Amino acid sequence: MNKTSLFFLWMMVTAATGLAQENDSIQKDTARVIYEFVLKDGTRLVGQVLDQNIEFYTLRTLHFGTIQIATNQVVSMILQDEKVTRNRSSSYYENQFGFKYFFFPTAIAVERNKWYYTNQYLFFSNFTYGISKRVSAGLSFFTFVPTTFISPTVKITFNPENKIKFAVSAQYIYVRENTRANAGFVQAILTSGTAQNNFTVGIGGLVSNRGVNEGAVVTFGFVKKVSAKLTAISENNILIGRTSGDNSLGLLSAGLRFDRRTHAFDLGLLVPTSGLERNIYLIPYLGFNLRLTK
Repeated sequence: MNKTSLFFLWMMVTAATGLAQENDSIQKDTARVIYEFVLKDGTRLVGQVLDQNIEFYTLRTLHFGTIQIATNQVVSMILQDEKVTRNRSSSYYENQFGFKYFFFPTAIAVERNKWYYTNQYLFFSNFTYGISKRVSAGLSFFTFVPTTFISPTVKITFNPENKIKFAVSAQYIYVRENTRANAGFVQAILTSGTAQNNFTVGIGGLVSNRGVNEGAVVTFGFVKKVSAKLTAISENNILIGRTSGDNSLGLLSAGLRFDRRTHAFDLGLLVPTSGLERNIYLIPYLGFNLRLTK
């Protein structure tokens, strides 16, 4: 067992015996918000966030003083209820849906044994479940008549604990009224960063009953936590190789995710592109995300 594992084990045992005292003592300081951090090894720490960046949280606790916690070791960050009512303006809500942008996934794994629900434009719904720390599965469907459109998805993240993550996603698209549209979509994804701040590139292709279709979909996007309750998102997809000349097809987007304790609202703009077409069309995007499991 390495030194890091021993350190976290020692913190877990000590924190378990002093958790109640830690809450009472720290809450006397009303200048900062109090959070309970749950780490990957099961450790629970209660303290006040003094500073944070893409790599570390700087946390002030009762028993351990001021410590730093790597962001990739944090499973959840829970705002304490008593502090919410006294200092609500300082509430911090993390981006809990880092495994996806608007439409396409990132390489960040879905949390194990957790259920999530996503809705887009009211018409399209999706349920996602974390089967293990590397594997997740989802099902998209038309909200009002599910048998009209169904799309199951499986994603495997091969190195979920690394800063640079690699994943493969496979999706089947079934449209009842147009069997020619039925196809599979396989995508390789590379994401650098965390759920709060990351950059993603991906490449995928359609597979139909006629084999692998000509062309590929290139995806690149990013997420940036811009404030305690807001996350900026940009997702861009370009279809290349299916047309001649400069007429590549694409869908660019930018928007905001309004983060809350168990859910988030997505508002954005979609910009379809076609080669050198000078006309610009803006399509509003509306999405809703909900964490179903505590």
